[in-house]
Amino acid sequence: MTGSDGFDMLLGNGGNDTLEGGGGFDFAVYWSSGSAVGVQLFSGTVNDGFGGIDKLSNIEGIIGSAWDDIILGSNLTDVLLGLDGADTIEGLGGDDALNGNGGNDQITGGAGDDTAYFRGFRENYTVTAIQGGFTVADNRGSDGTDVVTEVEFFRFEGDDNNADNDLILSAAEVLNPSANRPTAGDDSLNGTAGNDRIDALAGNDTVNGGAGDDTLVGNAGDDSLNGGAGYDTVAMGNVGFRNAGPGGSGGGVTITTSLGTDTLSNVEVVTFADGRLVMDANDPAARVLRLYEAALDRLPDQSGLNYWIDAVQDGQSLSALAGGFLGSDEFRARFGGAADNGAFVDRLYANVLGRAGEAEGRKHWVDSLNNGVGRAEVLVAFSESAENKAGTAALVQNGIWDRSEAATEVARLYDTVFGRLPDAPGLAFWKEAMEDGQKSLYDVAVAFTASAEFRSRCGDLGDRDFVNAMYVNALDRPAEQAELDHWMHHFDGKSSQRTVVVLELSEGLEHVALTAANVQSEKPGEFGILFA
Repeated sequence: MTGSDGFDMLLGNGGNDTLEGGGGFDFAVYWSSGSAVGVQLFSGTVNDGFGGIDKLSNIEGIIGSAWDDIILGSNLTDVLLGLDGADTIEGLGGDDALNGNGGNDQITGGAGDDTAYFRGFRENYTVTAIQGGFTVADNRGSDGTDVVTEVEFFRFEGDDNNADNDLILSAAEVLNPSANRPTAGDDSLNGTAGNDRIDALAGNDTVNGGAGDDTLVGNAGDDSLNGGAGYDTVAMGNVGFRNAGPGGSGGGVTITTSLGTDTLSNVEVVTFADGRLVMDANDPAARVLRLYEAALDRLPDQSGLNYWIDAVQDGQSLSALAGGFLGSDEFRARFGGAADNGAFVDRLYANVLGRAGEAEGRKHWVDSLNNGVGRAEVLVAFSESAENKAGTAALVQNGIWDRSEAATEVARLYDTVFGRLPDAPGLAFWKEAMEDGQKSLYDVAVAFTASAEFRSRCGDLGDRDFVNAMYVNALDRPAEQAELDHWMHHFDGKSSQRTVVVLELSEGLEHVALTAANVQSEKPGEFGILFA
């Protein structure tokens, strides 16, 4: 059975059916099945309740049977609807819409921003927080009592049959919608034991994330943001870090931006348009910073810090960084070129922990070195010890700036293509697309050179004039004859070569050096990217 390019509902009956949705948003429907159905949308297979196995292709939605169905989605955006019966519905990946309808259902969102739908008014349901989620009990209708986990939003029927008037609540709001509904005024908002996203809107707000891995958005105003337990993120949105002015405040951190001054506590990371401020002691940024302190007795320079954070995130060991330190003149000046293992361990105790080694501990490390453990590994062990973590805790709590490499590349591309500084919303959009794996830098360059802004400036230029214009934008000079000849030889009628010109100029050493001050500085107030 094959659908059209529009909206189709394809009915699976008995037999081994093949349901091809075609274009548009299409449903496979099993409401007439004589027994429970088992759906695996991710693999495109269905036990149809009649004894047959159906094959699904280009199907985005499922409507189950009146029995106890198992409906599993895909990694895309799905609409999964049970009917009566005690259904198990799992969205898996994507931003899914999930509705158990009648019966006592188990609803799990999975990855993505998922919404659980209920066909009654909010006041008809009793919502109770449980470990990892909620129970939602229908007090008036036939929806039963559902267990809902890994779902970010709840949607209840509004005042009439118009879906635009439906009440949509975040997981943080669903327990007490009146108290937790953000306004443009001064709100007090509380999260749940789950993973909440709380958007405080404008006003001087107080937000408590509670347990779970929460994302808190203060927006405009002077906000107090407390992540609570779990791994919590404050999202600054389309705001850059430069001149953000982080500072200590009673064990927390204050962040001052154009939106106001926010006071943060129990927060592990703050995300900006151009990177992140890390306050998590177990993050690669904190581990790299501690190793710099242990080996060289100083904070890392920004370029070295960013390089090694990326390397550790990509699987490089801290021992590789430590090995580089061991061979440096800076390390030898501090450790005195200790020839024997005993002297090396003594210097570690003195320089890293600020004390003499206790006999048992000293013997352990000297014996380890004598038995073949490398000095780099021992240096890392001292750096990552509980004692050194406690001694360097204040450095981490005040925040470690980790500039986004994707943001840096996009900022340079703005200069190359448009001859200007980036705007924060635009850079944030492209940075997130690159970091999510949706776009490459090449894709961004293609989009930039196809934009109306670029076409209005350079769209009618021939290849030679195009190359010269890019040199002027990127390098503040016209192309030399040899450079023009080089590119003209490679064009050979290929329009895609223009994107190659843009990328090679943008990421070339000359342009990187010219734009360095716009993306990186050793002055703490100027760590972030410079925006228009």
